[in-house]
Amino acid sequence: MTYSHIDASGVIGRDNDREEIIKLLMQPHPHGDGDGDKSVCVIPIVGLGGMGKTTLAKLVFNDKRIDELFQLKMWVCVSDDFDIRQIIIKIINCASASTSAPSIALAHHESINNLDIEQLQSQLRHKLSGLTYLLVLDDIWNDDRAKWIEL
Repeated sequence: MTYSHIDASGVIGRDNDREEIIKLLMQPHPHGDGDGDKSVCVIPIVGLGGMGKTTLAKLVFNDKRIDELFQLKMWVCVSDDFDIRQIIIKIINCASASTSAPSIALAHHESINNLDIEQLQSQLRHKLSGLTYLLVLDDIWNDDRAKWIEL
């Protein structure tokens, strides 16, 4: 499992990439209406394992300008067992933990496990409705492969 924290002082050579991504995030979405925009913008960071994709995402995620730009920030780990239902549950849980008291988030977590995919999508839409949010889906399988190769 990965996490969003990073000590930026130990990262070298990612300033330009971080700035370019933050610039993209700060631009108005070209297909949105600017008021209650319902569209989603995706910025993929791709490359071989060990090239610093997760580090770059952490630098962007933890930048103070992102805190001002988005009402909600979520960091969700995605494993190589790509199960869309489980990913939606993780996103809902992350959003709930960010916007609720811990006891409410835990109760919510237990109740959503019994929902079908359509109900989960509805819950997710409801949870994110009216919010500007940043969602990072981190692919932990690349990290595992990189560790395996190093051995």
